[in-house]
Amino acid sequence: MNNETSAEALADIDRARAVIAKSRIRDYRVRMVSSGLGDMLTLACFESALGDLLGLRFAGLSLPSSFSRPYYDDLVTRIGLRSMSSPTTGNTPELVLDGRHLTRSQLPLSVEIEHAIAAFPQAETLLISFPSPAAASGIHDHEQLHAPFFESSFRRHMLDCGMNLFPPEANRRSLTVHLRLGDVAAVRIGAFVVIPEFAKRNDHPAGVVSYAALDRNPFVKRTLNLIDDCILSAKSIRQHFPDIQINLVSDGFDRTKQMLLSSALRTKVEKKGLVFEDQKLDEAIDAAERRILYSGAFDATVFGEASAREWFDSVRMLLNSKIVVSTARGFAANMLTFFAPDLVGRRFYSPLANGVYADLSAIGLEQRPFSTFPAVLGDLLAHPDPLVI
Repeated sequence: MNNETSAEALADIDRARAVIAKSRIRDYRVRMVSSGLGDMLTLACFESALGDLLGLRFAGLSLPSSFSRPYYDDLVTRIGLRSMSSPTTGNTPELVLDGRHLTRSQLPLSVEIEHAIAAFPQAETLLISFPSPAAASGIHDHEQLHAPFFESSFRRHMLDCGMNLFPPEANRRSLTVHLRLGDVAAVRIGAFVVIPEFAKRNDHPAGVVSYAALDRNPFVKRTLNLIDDCILSAKSIRQHFPDIQINLVSDGFDRTKQMLLSSALRTKVEKKGLVFEDQKLDEAIDAAERRILYSGAFDATVFGEASAREWFDSVRMLLNSKIVVSTARGFAANMLTFFAPDLVGRRFYSPLANGVYADLSAIGLEQRPFSTFPAVLGDLLAHPDPLVI
């Protein structure tokens, strides 16, 4: 954001405050949309940051009527979200946000708020919402929400909940790997390698690839080798630093299998030459799971995301590790953001380490880029003791 746009955004926030001051609005609530928990928390935090900037008091949230995963219904109660929730009445003005409105002033925020309040002049609470994670595109570039994001009323509440849910454990020498599989796992079935997330996109070069042609597609080759690279690197760390506890958390292959067995995706991959029986997919996934679970490379493993218990165990490992290595950034970064009160003296390896979503250095975390496990291993071995940060 350039200086001119930044000044314009600040001026519009001031105008929005003036609009609110003339109304009965004094509080705000945030609306959560049905998505992955990390997206739900992140969007609510941005909504809260804006509500705080507008000079309003945080008055709780509105939960979606259904969730993207069955166990979320239990989880939102246990992590304190349901206790903050109340039904939205029909006479509540709602500010529906689009990241572009805040970064380019395509439609000034003050005008949006004025229209929302005009429909309900007697209302005392403003509901702030992003209709979907996609609507937050560009929001992480908004300079005025950078610091407020980490200081928002919503995040402070989540950190308080986290202190009760995850009391700090003894300062163990531990490293946790977050291995994202699910929709981005590469699975070899016969003569082909398939990555479900890319296979569902028409003509994506990384969707279905001939195993014999892997050398011509280095991305798919790296993705297919991710599990073995992870195991070998963990064993090498153990060899050099035998006192470090090494943990693994992963979403596993449930989502992988669900996508590949769906009729729509199956039709697409068959058109590219990959025809398989269900048994062949089961065998391929079972073999990959066994390589991980029986590798002997990890002291503790949480594999899968089918229950609240697995979620709690995963987050507990992340929060009590000096070093976190994440292949996908999102889950690990979000859990550290909302449940770790102190990130000073910890290191986080992750891809795409730019923008507010990943810029946890603002709250004390040392960040380093993740490209491959061998690259992270080389960085760790370059230190006499990688846990001295």
